Amino acid sequence: MHIYIKDAAVDAVRELLAADQSAPKNFTLQVDGNSGEHFIQIYQDPFSPTFTMRLLPADMVDRYSVRDDETHNPKCFRTNGVYRLNNAELSCKTMHYPDRNAGVITKQWVEVIAPTITALQEIYFQFRQGKLLPEENWEVRPVAQQYSVDPSKVIREVCPTSKRVVLRTRTYARDLGYILMLYAEAKKDFPELTPEQVNVVHFGGQHYAKTDGIEFEVNLSNVPKTYSEIAQLEFTR
Repeated sequence: MHIYIKDAAVDAVRELLAADQSAPKNFTLQVDGNSGEHFIQIYQDPFSPTFTMRLLPADMVDRYSVRDDETHNPKCFRTNGVYRLNNAELSCKTMHYPDRNAGVITKQWVEVIAPTITALQEIYFQFRQGKLLPEENWEVRPVAQQYSVDPSKVIREVCPTSKRVVLRTRTYARDLGYILMLYAEAKKDFPELTPEQVNVVHFGGQHYAKTDGIEFEVNLSNVPKTYSEIAQLEFTR
């Protein structure tokens, strides 16, 4: 674990350590080669039930930082991302390493930064117990990659005579993910829309034959101006 010292307190901490004859010999100030900050590295596990440490005065400490890795049980792995709790931040990332005997070793690296030991322990314990959700989920793919078709390619049309709208694309996609994407896009424009109101259609007319989309009835006054007006609905099968 690294204890980062506030710049204004570096001299005071140095004097404190020099005067404390009982402090471990390796309990010394070091300089971070990247940031230039001063820190003290200790070799105790702050998450162990037996952890004890004489803490520096709070006004001298900028933050506590610790890294941990879980290699024993992938079932205990958590979602990759960034977690936050009480001014503490935890980042989690799964890594795969080649191994001569096992083939591949999978580790989940966890790094925690917190203003106090208590905050450091609290976020880590809740994370390990699965009580936290990531505020930044690194496992969620960009929206354009979640479906077989990019949502930005959706064509929105309205037929005033039939009081129905159509959402479709110029593709032959017809998988469930594609239909769910169309429904999700429709919900953005019509928040009250329910699955029971939507028809999945297979177009058979000459304009976009053999493609699939969705249709549903609407109140024409609620249709956004982004919808293109069409004279009649395409023939469906």
